[in-house]
Amino acid sequence: MSSALSDVLRLPSAKVALPELMRRVHPDDVAGIATLVENTWRTGSPATAELRVVDADGAVHELIISCRTATGHRSLPAARLWGVAQDVTPIREKLRTTLQIQVNWHAVRRTIDAFHRAVLPSTLPVIAGVGLATVYLPAPERLDVGAAWYDAQPVAGGRLLLSAGKVAGHDRHPVAVMGHALAVSHAYAHDDPDPAGVLTRLNRFLTDTCQDDTFITAVVALFDPETGQLRVANGGHPAPLVVSRDGDGGASARSVTATGPALGVLADVVFPQSDLYLAAGSAFCVYTDGLIDRHNDPMAGGRRRLLQVAEQVFGRLGQDQPGRPAAAEFLADNIVRDMLGGAAPDDDVCLAVLHVGTDD
Repeated sequence: MSSALSDVLRLPSAKVALPELMRRVHPDDVAGIATLVENTWRTGSPATAELRVVDADGAVHELIISCRTATGHRSLPAARLWGVAQDVTPIREKLRTTLQIQVNWHAVRRTIDAFHRAVLPSTLPVIAGVGLATVYLPAPERLDVGAAWYDAQPVAGGRLLLSAGKVAGHDRHPVAVMGHALAVSHAYAHDDPDPAGVLTRLNRFLTDTCQDDTFITAVVALFDPETGQLRVANGGHPAPLVVSRDGDGGASARSVTATGPALGVLADVVFPQSDLYLAAGSAFCVYTDGLIDRHNDPMAGGRRRLLQVAEQVFGRLGQDQPGRPAAAEFLADNIVRDMLGGAAPDDDVCLAVLHVGTDD
């Protein structure tokens, strides 16, 4: 063999007896290399194979072997064979390392996604005269997903408590914090569903128990289908919006802008509330900033565009063919689709839509 190959295999000489060389080949590769040589010898056709060879120090090398006849003519019998060996051990090691990293990444991501799905509501409450629909889209290339949530639960008096929020911080994984936040929020809402009260108590819980940089933004809304009254409280979260028919029969979207500070930062804060009336046929939307923020286009004016998209989608209600989805589902699906424009989200996207009135 060449001195270069001899050096690769750390052999004392470039002249090696065939039995000695084959003894160093991995047992699983012996039959393959023998078949390759036999076929090339018989047919004159060049061939390539991979095999593992142990060098004189016991290290395994992965080689690509190219075998061909010395004459190079298939029509002539081979007088001898010659071959070229390329040591691809570093390339294969790098590939295996990359594949293992990918396997580990996907395993972690599956665990996070499964936990997040378990924390989010598996079903939405059914309340007469109210349509509910939600969308959750995680950012596909991130492991810090699971920070965003939506929630809907019936409370005393036939009312509905709707919320959306997001966890921020670096010291703990957001999906773990989200699980605690939703659990205590459910308990507070069961005791007293007043939106500002729920945020106040959740804020106190966070400031008392979190000793790191974790904080939460959230919006909580309480809707009474009997009266159409909607009470909204906001803790540092993107402003929810109301979409309804305007006087000309078109659609009008407006933000509910009253907001307080984020939760978990200051112990004693006041969260302002807005009292609204939702007329039949109108919709209320809460969402997370993944719906409006685009990293590749930070100047896109996400909130303003969301108002425009919501009006356009709302204006299409009733213009679809028979068998169209429920109004809330139609609004949620189409708002997300039009906002993302077919692109994957840069961050978790949560959207919850409450539509007042029947869906037929």
